[in-house]
Amino acid sequence: MRPRKGQKNRPHFAHINPTPNCSPESALHFGFKELLYISLLESIDKNMEVNMSWKCQSCDDRHFRNLIKKSVEVRKEFSFGVCRPDISLFDKNGKFIIAIEIVVSHAPEKIVIDYYKKNKVTLIMFKLDSHEDINQVFFDILLPTHVDVCLNPKCTKCGNATVKNYLYIIKGACWSCRDKIKIAAMVSIYGRYSVDAFNKVELELASTYGVDTKRVFSETTSSTYRAHICRKCDFFIGRHFLYSEYILQALYDDKSYDKYDAGYRCIECE
Repeated sequence: MRPRKGQKNRPHFAHINPTPNCSPESALHFGFKELLYISLLESIDKNMEVNMSWKCQSCDDRHFRNLIKKSVEVRKEFSFGVCRPDISLFDKNGKFIIAIEIVVSHAPEKIVIDYYKKNKVTLIMFKLDSHEDINQVFFDILLPTHVDVCLNPKCTKCGNATVKNYLYIIKGACWSCRDKIKIAAMVSIYGRYSVDAFNKVELELASTYGVDTKRVFSETTSSTYRAHICRKCDFFIGRHFLYSEYILQALYDDKSYDKYDAGYRCIECE
């Protein structure tokens, strides 16, 4: 195949001698692979960055990274026995660190993914649906479909990736006197919890934003727990109304709230 100038002055690929066994699918795969390989090769040679951004499947955040930050060599269809990535990247010690797979119809098999995980190789996938997707190669920031790495800090206990935690300070009214009251909730992609489950640091953080709490006895549940308190009439917000009338309404934008960065938490160690 050879590069041919397209209508928008961007190269696409066409056969020098068309063959009957070359499908549009294989041409799409080949074209994207060749263009990306050339781009990576030139960028490494000129010590330039190749930035990419992706929606992380572990923490749901959008990460940003220089794809070739640790790479000094790029190879195309290099065989590792059990797998042959479309593009492979190697670090200064010759270690295989990144596998790039271009997916048109068939994603890598489990045995291949297991090989990458076992050898701590980052898997980056580009899912292509049409020839228009080839234009992704020319974007200032590459947008891979899948990257199996999370840039969040690792848990010091178990080593798993942590998730971003946010403190919501919800602006509501006391059920008893209707005076202003602030409700605190910690929110992440895995759920939410409030002051009855806060640790000491989280309680202190909420307090700095004007949230008043104390331990109370609930006749409804016949239990003692920490609850939000109205500083004017000392009325407390019970667990049931806390979630239904304050926290859930804030999450669905029916109540005003302020959102603050509250660091990271490990779901596995909770």
